[in-house]
Amino acid sequence: MEGTSAGGRASNSSDSRWRSYTLTSQVFLRYLSAIFFVAFASLWVQLPGLLHENGILPVKILLKQSKIKDFSSGLDVLRTYPSVVVLADYFKAIDADTALDAACIVGMAAALLSLTRGGRTGLMLIQWALYLSLFIVGQTFLQFQWDVLLLEVGFASIFLAPWRKGRSEEEERPPLSALYLVRWVLFKLMFQSGVVKIQADCPTWKKLTACHYHFATQCIPTPLAWYFNQMPSILLKISVAATLWIEIACSILIIIPFTGVQKVAAVPQIILQIFIILTGNYNFFNLLTIGLCLTLFDDTFFSSRGQEAKSIEQEEEHSESIVDALDRLGPLGMVYCWIEKNAFLAYSFSFAFCVASLYYLFQFDYHPVDVTLLTSKESLQEFVDAYLPIMIALYGIGIILAGLHDISLALKRDVFNLLWKFAVVIMVVFTFTAGIIPMTQILSSQRQIWPAVWDAYKISEPFSLVSSYGLFRRMTGVGDVGGDGNLVSRPEIEIQGSFDQ
Repeated sequence: MEGTSAGGRASNSSDSRWRSYTLTSQVFLRYLSAIFFVAFASLWVQLPGLLHENGILPVKILLKQSKIKDFSSGLDVLRTYPSVVVLADYFKAIDADTALDAACIVGMAAALLSLTRGGRTGLMLIQWALYLSLFIVGQTFLQFQWDVLLLEVGFASIFLAPWRKGRSEEEERPPLSALYLVRWVLFKLMFQSGVVKIQADCPTWKKLTACHYHFATQCIPTPLAWYFNQMPSILLKISVAATLWIEIACSILIIIPFTGVQKVAAVPQIILQIFIILTGNYNFFNLLTIGLCLTLFDDTFFSSRGQEAKSIEQEEEHSESIVDALDRLGPLGMVYCWIEKNAFLAYSFSFAFCVASLYYLFQFDYHPVDVTLLTSKESLQEFVDAYLPIMIALYGIGIILAGLHDISLALKRDVFNLLWKFAVVIMVVFTFTAGIIPMTQILSSQRQIWPAVWDAYKISEPFSLVSSYGLFRRMTGVGDVGGDGNLVSRPEIEIQGSFDQ
C-alpha cells in the first residue's frame, strides 16, 4: 500500500494476525468467472438443437405446460420460477428463444468483465442469476451435478466478492465468513461423494474393483483412459483405495481451521481431479473443484506481496511482548496463533492424520501385494452419525465468529461498508443453515434437525442455493450379479441418418 508508515503498519496490526486472502479471493473469482464463461458459451452454441423451437426439448412447450399466464404478477412468477426467461415470456417482452440467447450472451459478457477486471458483487450476481435462469428451463440438459455445483458456488461467490472497487487494500479484503462458506461447499462435495460410495453397497467400491470397469464404462472417456484401463489389477485397486481415502478422510482436513493443514488438504484433492480430467470428460466439474481447492491457500501462495506481508507480520509479533499478546488475544487466542504460525506442527498433524486414516480404512498385504477395504457400510455410518453433527456445529460456530470478525473490521470503515458486511454475514449464516439439510442426507435420520433449519432450506430450494452430491454412487455400467458386480455393460444410443437431397 502506498505511503505505508510505522503508524499505518501499527494500525493494521490487529488485522494482520488473520491470514490475508485478498489475492486468493480474486484468483478464485476470476477462475470461477472463466468457468461461467465456458458454461454460457458452450450452452449458447447448443441451444438451437436442445432448447429452441426446433430443438429436442423446446422451452416454449415447457412454458406453455407450466401455465405461466395463470400467475397474478411477475413477483409470483419469480417465486416459483426464478428465471428471466420465464419472466420475459410472462410479460411477452421477447420470444423465449431470444431470451435464452440473450441470457447466454449477457452472461458471457459479465463473466468476461469479471475475468479481466476482477470479480465484483454485481458481476457475480449477474452470472449466477442468468445461469439459474437457464437452469430453471434447461430441463434434462441442465440437471447434472456440475450445474448445481456451479449455482451453489456462484451464489456463495457473490458475498466473497467486494461490492465496489476498494480505495485501499483493507476494502478489498474478502469477508472471512464468505470464504468459510465456499470451503464448506468443497468439504460437502468431497465428503458426501466418498461416503455415498460405501453407503450404496456397490460391490465394485466394496471390493476396490471400480477402476477395473470405470475407464471403459464411463460416459465420455478420453484417449488416455484406454491406457489406464490396461494397468495391473493391483494398481487399479490402489487407485480406488486412493479415491476413497481422498474423498472421505482427506476432505476432513479442509474444515480444520489452520492454514498449513488446509494447504495439505488441497494437494490430494487437486491431484485426484487432474487424474479424472486426464481420463474422462465431465464438463467443467473437475475444473470447478480445483478452483474451490484454491481457496485453501492464502496470499503467500499466489504472490511475493503476500510473502512481504507475512514478513511484516512476523516482525510485529517478535516486537510484541507476551503480556501484550495475552491481553490482546487471550489464552485461547494465543494457543491458536501459536499453532497457526507453526508450519511444522500443522504438517506433522496432517501427516499423522492421513497415515492413521489409511490404516483405519484399509488393510495392506505384502505377500502378495494387495489392499482391502476394512470399513463396512455399518461402521462408516456409525462414524458419520457420531461426528458429522459435531463437525457441522463447530464449523457453524466458526462461521459466526468469522462473521463477527468481519463486522468488527467494518466498524473502522464507512457506514455503507458496515451495512454491506452485516448483510453478507446474515446471508452467509442463512445459506450455511439451509445447507445443513442436504449435508445431513448421509445421516441415518434427519428427525432431530430443528424446524428453523428446514424453513431456511425450503426458502432456498427454488433458487438452488444449496445441494447434495454423490458422484458415482454406483459404478456406471456395472451390473450387480450375485453381489459380485461382474456384469459389465455400456448402453449406447446409435443414431443413423442420411443426407438426402
